[in-house]
Formats: sequence, C-alpha cells, structure tokens
Amino acid sequence: MPKQRTNEVPGPDIPLDAIMSFLKDTRGAVNWSAKDLKDCLKMDTKQSQQALAILEMQGYVVREGNDWLTTAAGESVSKSKKPQFSLESVRKALETLEERIETVNRDKRAEFKITKAVAFGDFLTGHAQVQAAEVGIELSHRDFSAIPDELETKRRKFMNGLRQKSRLFTVQTYRPWMSRRSHRSLVK
Repeated sequence: MPKQRTNEVPGPDIPLDAIMSFLKDTRGAVNWSAKDLKDCLKMDTKQSQQALAILEMQGYVVREGNDWLTTAAGESVSKSKKPQFSLESVRKALETLEERIETVNRDKRAEFKITKAVAFGDFLTGHAQVQAAEVGIELSHRDFSAIPDELETKRRKFMNGLRQKSRLFTVQTYRPWMSRRSHRSLVK
C-alpha cells in the first residue's frame, strides 16, 4: 500500500521563479493566453492548466474570456516594472554583454569562466518598450584551491562587474529552469 503524503499541495512541476518570470514578462501586455504561458515555460497542457488555476486562486491572474490578465498583485509579486526601455537598447546591451563574456572566457588569467549565460524577459516578445532583461550566469572558478568564503565574495564582485552598472539588464545566478523557458543564449 503506497504511503499517502499529507503535506504536499498538488501543482505543476515548474519552479515558482520560472512562473514569476513569466508573470513579469506579461507586464506590458494587455492580455495573454494559456498558450503563451505554455510556450514560454515549455510546459505541457496539464502543467499550464494547474499553474493557471493556482495563479488565479492566489489572485495573480484573472480570466477574461479565452485570455488572461495579470493583476496588480501578480505584477507586484513578480516584481515587474513598467516597460521603460526601447527594445533596441536592451538588445544592444545584451550584445555588449555577450562580447564581454567572450573576452572573459578567452582570458586564461581570468579568475572565472562563464559556462552558461542566458537572457530572458519581455524583450523576447518584440514589444517596442520593454523592462530590463534578466540574465542568468553560471561560473566555474579556474583556481580550485580558493577558500569558499573568499570565493563567494569574489563571485559576487565578478557578477556585478559583468553588469557594469547597466540598467538594461540584471545579473543573477543561473538556475536550470532558465534554459528551459524561452531565452537567448549569450555563450557560444
């Protein structure tokens, strides 16, 4: 007889951060479809229906006919901002970051190598005005004798240096869901 799990809530096997990233992407859209959610996060139909039901129960989205709207609560919880940058400026900033990544990875004396870098956000929708892109970065340290506490400080400093005070994208630690959702790879 199988054990019954009592403390689990059924839901889609999609990380909450991934779902919030989708909600953030919808900030500039008047409405969106279940297919948009499904396609962006590479979900199956059952997962997207479960996610929508949970988001609706939480008050983060509301159904309007066959479409969906992100509520003010959904915008707040996903930390979205009003689209304020031109699509072209965000794309150029990401191209500059991509060049910076190539330069770092060619430099054998650099302390870190960037093994993965993916950019995602509403810039992928092609809207004229967009939010800052989000970039997930995975690093490998070239010196394996480094002290863990010092390494974390150096990693944070390195990640901030990649950003170079640009407001057009944010940098965060890479997580596997970032490559499963719609994204642009920045490492060749």
